[in-house]
Amino acid sequence: MNFEFTQNQLDQIQTFIDQGALPGTNFSDAYQYISDLLEEASELPKELSVANLWLQGAAQANSGNGPFADLIWQYTAQQLTMRDLSNKIPDIQEASNQVAINLLNDILDRGVIALDPQQIRIKDASAIKQVLYSGIPSDTAYINDAGWSGALLFSGLGLDETWRLLGRNDTATLDKLDDIKNVLFAYNALNYSANYVLDQTLSGNYSIASVWDSFNIWLELPESLRSTSFVAYSTKDQIVGPAMGYVENIGAENLLDMLRRAYLGTAVNETTKENFNTNAAEFFGGINAVEQQEMDIEWLGSYSQQELELLAISSEKYRNALVALSVFAIDLDDYTGRELELFSPETGIGSLTTKWVSDRAHMFERMIEGMILEA
Repeated sequence: MNFEFTQNQLDQIQTFIDQGALPGTNFSDAYQYISDLLEEASELPKELSVANLWLQGAAQANSGNGPFADLIWQYTAQQLTMRDLSNKIPDIQEASNQVAINLLNDILDRGVIALDPQQIRIKDASAIKQVLYSGIPSDTAYINDAGWSGALLFSGLGLDETWRLLGRNDTATLDKLDDIKNVLFAYNALNYSANYVLDQTLSGNYSIASVWDSFNIWLELPESLRSTSFVAYSTKDQIVGPAMGYVENIGAENLLDMLRRAYLGTAVNETTKENFNTNAAEFFGGINAVEQQEMDIEWLGSYSQQELELLAISSEKYRNALVALSVFAIDLDDYTGRELELFSPETGIGSLTTKWVSDRAHMFERMIEGMILEA
């Protein structure tokens, strides 16, 4: 079943296009007009209910005003900053307006509104990446829409788009450096934007009721978030949920430093909430995007001390992770100069003894347990 627009309604939609983005509201009036038409339908089928849900959220985001708009805008700005594209932040409104223009033109061309949530996703994500991420065509922010806020928030439409952070839909596993980059960026961006809205609320700019109503358009919030973060709760049932759990337990700043130490083979300056974006942009920006997508990583948190010892004795990759105290082992082409050779009593050559490996594996296990308890 499609919702077919009358000619008078199509004429009104044409008027919205002709007048363009209005100061202060942009195309939010057009979104609201279409949403009202759907609400007036005598029996709104499930598909149109999904479309209307998206329209309500899009109206808030496009207006640039209100808690949900802040969530989307701050999320997008954080993604751009971490990808060294802060110069594109002023274009966020243009990208949002393009989403609206694409929708309105599609309605005029077809005379109906798309029922398929996937079609809504395509129109939303394509406009965002063309305006904001076309300058990095080899990055998964462009290829996979990994920098798009809908990769996390489209769960509110019944779509799990979080696979976009983890490669292709059919192989969505956390096994590449690019995967953990996208997970870190999404975690940090959503955490920052949610806290931004909270700060605005505590400052009196928004009422608690308005924030609750605004967020509940897309997310069914729990009565209390005391036991978990907003990020962990909103992604817990999604494909990316386990990976977000790693970040939640270890801490985004700790995890970034682990990756930096493991990849660079050196000590690094400590990452804090204040310098996270700078350190992330510098680190990942120094590695070719295609190389990131091809570089294997492995989560070590599920290994016991004894299992990790055996792995470390057999491979430099795991010894490198132990030296770096990294929960991810990175598969590098060359570990030369890192002094990872096992000591041989016969030759006297080598830097690391089996006792060191055992002690380090024990230390590693205790470190992970401590981080999880602290989290």
